Amino acid sequence: MFKQVLALTLVLLILPLASALIVSDVSADTIIPGKEGRVDITLKNTLGKDIEDVSFTLDFTGVPLAPVDSSEVSVDELDKNDKESFSFIIRADSSAKVGDYKIPYTITYRNNTTLKKGTIAIRISADPLLSFTANIAEPIIGSKTKATFKVINKGLGEARFVSVQFQGTGLTILSEKEVYIGSIDSDDFETVTLDVLITGKSATLSGTLEYQDDNVKSFTKVFDLPLQVYTNDEAIAKGIAQPNNAPFYLGGIVLLLFVWFIYRTIAKRRRMRLAAEVTLRGK
Repeated sequence: MFKQVLALTLVLLILPLASALIVSDVSADTIIPGKEGRVDITLKNTLGKDIEDVSFTLDFTGVPLAPVDSSEVSVDELDKNDKESFSFIIRADSSAKVGDYKIPYTITYRNNTTLKKGTIAIRISADPLLSFTANIAEPIIGSKTKATFKVINKGLGEARFVSVQFQGTGLTILSEKEVYIGSIDSDDFETVTLDVLITGKSATLSGTLEYQDDNVKSFTKVFDLPLQVYTNDEAIAKGIAQPNNAPFYLGGIVLLLFVWFIYRTIAKRRRMRLAAEVTLRGK
């Protein structure tokens, strides 16, 4: 008898907790900044009775999201154990940051004095769009110089955990070939400077770049960036390099020394001849 009473007591205690007007399902699009997405919400009546004038309201205060139409939907009646689905079209601000946002909601219905509250999650997401460039400080074959590799993020999403492995054709990479960059924000860029030796006319900086988007999805991009390099004569003709005048300077110095030596020799002989003439006249 005691066990029966205890079981009945537990059922009576649990029943009010299990009976409620609940959000049984939420299906939300991932929304891109400046774009619209759809949110489907299903309410279930587990109260054990029919209810009337059911209203569901979303609160967008303090988040970069807004309803395209209304933030409130309603239904005249929801029978017991029945479900009702609602749809909202939501737009994200064009300047919205990528991330998960909690949207509070409230549920009301007739003859209910306590508001039912909760939150749903909406994700704002965008893809990074990466492009690459490269240039050389001194693009002359045979020179040890600096190569600058630039990664530009033209997308709305952030590129995370960016790392690059470099290879070279027509050039030898003298510094580390694997470089960790980190994160590249939207509308931003990062650069990597490499020490290189240019060895051939057809020089290319190539490699593999790996990164993750804000959904922790991994991507790999392969790049081949041709580099314009010149022979020394071509570089001089284009004004990129100055001619090496050291041999001319050295030749000029040698010529001046030779002239100076000849002048000293002639002057010495002249002094000796004059001295001899003076000696003869004295005798």
